[in-house]
Amino acid sequence: PWFLYGADSRNNPELRSASVRGQLRYWLRALLGGRRLTLAEIWQAESAVFGSTGGGSSIAIRLFGKTPEIATVLTLPHRTERRSPAPAIPLGYSASLEVVTRPGVIIAPDAWAALKVWALLGGIGKRSRRMFGSIDVQSRGEPGWFAPSALADGLMTTIRETLTSAVGAHGTMVKPNFPTLHPDHSWVIVGTKTYSDPEQANMDLFRDLLRIPHFRSKEQTFGQAMGGRRSSPLIAQLRRVGSDGEVVPVLTAMRSTPDRNIDWGHMKDFMKAAERYFEGQTVWGGWS
Repeated sequence: PWFLYGADSRNNPELRSASVRGQLRYWLRALLGGRRLTLAEIWQAESAVFGSTGGGSSIAIRLFGKTPEIATVLTLPHRTERRSPAPAIPLGYSASLEVVTRPGVIIAPDAWAALKVWALLGGIGKRSRRMFGSIDVQSRGEPGWFAPSALADGLMTTIRETLTSAVGAHGTMVKPNFPTLHPDHSWVIVGTKTYSDPEQANMDLFRDLLRIPHFRSKEQTFGQAMGGRRSSPLIAQLRRVGSDGEVVPVLTAMRSTPDRNIDWGHMKDFMKAAERYFEGQTVWGGWS
């Protein structure tokens, strides 16, 4: 389910093109940073796709779909109390996404790369770093581009090949000051443990991993709301495999500064534990 809101942040979830655009910007920056570009070069490359105060965007993002029926969904299903129900766009909603450019202008390869990586690793809306807001993008323009694999092994191969192509050549990199997909400072794990109920995957993530005493002892490593809010450097998502609606976990961690209160060794322990628990493999990066 998607906890995704517009002007009415309490009662009226809605899918907006601005939300998708924001995700594509985020993943484009992560890719550009992974190429060891300077901040000035990243800004120039990002502006060429999504525009800036000095010029308009080369692409437009459009969404078409029926008005979704709103459901009440637990945002914290792992808790026995204070489970925080909230209105959401329910599981199974579909819409059409169009990436459009001006006549005679091709869509930049970086725009496609950002879309592919978002479709493989990211989500959308509130709690999208904790297995909510999952997406399943299937391209009509290039058949098979986003087609779900019959096996988790196929998903692993697709993620590995996509990141290798999108990040390209890279050398050793000092820890960046924003999240990047440089393999020295990012880590992607794909599980082979399948779930027919996405909520069960969410509860397993919390009850058997994030909330056990060892990992809770340094819970600010996974994001903090007090003393200087920081989004979690861990993005836990679900991806569909096969045709029966089963999903597998995909976990992405990205190191960056400032990292006050974040213990990257603790994050390493978590990623290793998650790899074992979800019966997965590291398909990109990892750190010693």
